Amino acid sequence: MAKKRTPTVKQREILDHYLGNATDTAKKLGITPNYVRQVLHKPWCIEYLKNKQNNALSHRSRVIATREQRQLFWTNTMVDPEASMSDRLRASELLGRSNGDFTEKLITSSIDKELETLSDDEIKQRIKDNLTLIDGKRAKQVAAKKSGNPGNPGGAKKAANG
Repeated sequence: MAKKRTPTVKQREILDHYLGNATDTAKKLGITPNYVRQVLHKPWCIEYLKNKQNNALSHRSRVIATREQRQLFWTNTMVDPEASMSDRLRASELLGRSNGDFTEKLITSSIDKELETLSDDEIKQRIKDNLTLIDGKRAKQVAAKKSGNPGNPGGAKKAANG
């Protein structure tokens, strides 16, 4: 019976770095893309890749990274000078998000508690009153701009001291 062939050490290195693009793999390893393609067409190398993929899929379904592991990965990627700048920036963003750096902190106050005690009609009236106030301020700002005196929202001209 013939001995089953397996990839050589060099072929395994190529196959372990291969992520679907022979040219990228060749650049990473400093070899020609043609040689990578030759390796990829060998039956025992194809079998090795299939086994590797099946193992990765079964392993992936069993392992879920913890929050700490993800943060460590993002940190390592962020400080890795070999990683592309876009990968490093993305890792930085994900790390910041996981730490809550970009969330807006809303401060709840006694107004929230007061609103809980109001009826729907009372809340609607307060909204209406606030909108009227906002519209009034806008009207004053427009009048001030028209009068050429943006510092005086009332629109009244100051008397010159003379």
